[in-house]
Amino acid sequence: MTQNRSEHPESHELVGQRYLIVRHLRDEPWGGVWLAQDNLLRTEVGLKLLARDAPEWAAARDMFERQAVLGLKLRHPQILGVFHVDKAEKFLYLVEEPFLGESLLTLLARPMRFSMEESLDLLELLGQALAFAHQQGEAHQSLGPDNVLLSGDDLRLANFAFVPAYGDQPLHLELKAYAPPEVIQGDNVTPAGNVFSLGVLGFRLLAG
Repeated sequence: MTQNRSEHPESHELVGQRYLIVRHLRDEPWGGVWLAQDNLLRTEVGLKLLARDAPEWAAARDMFERQAVLGLKLRHPQILGVFHVDKAEKFLYLVEEPFLGESLLTLLARPMRFSMEESLDLLELLGQALAFAHQQGEAHQSLGPDNVLLSGDDLRLANFAFVPAYGDQPLHLELKAYAPPEVIQGDNVTPAGNVFSLGVLGFRLLAG
């Protein structure tokens, strides 16, 4: 999967005749996220956007729709809220909770270390989110630091429905380390696979 950068929204562009783009928040797997103003409800939202001319459009469309379904099912304080999916003239988009944090992957790339206490706190919050999802019969399809969002002590687990697409870039090879062996061999993700990925993430946090 190659993210499309040819058609980012302009500042103050109106998406879906309703959402006014304010600023870029972050890039995520299968699309970028922008802060937007919902002109109907007069509140801020997050918009995860994928351009219609993106080569991965067909595969992403199914995942966007599945993520919207899970957003209604997985209501938890540590799981990023997702409210709606739709298509605009130039974009496929998800309407999300306007979480302003950065990905754990971005934070891990900086010259900093998480303390033992910080690492255990993060793992506990992620464990709570995953336990809830597993009780609902769902597993995260790509559990790794790119889908863990942090803002201070606040955490959200995002993108439950978006599968990984590993390439030969160093970043993709790093993220592949979080994938359970059976998934790399072509099997489906299970709750047990999520536990494996959480263990790898714990090692990364503690070992630096």
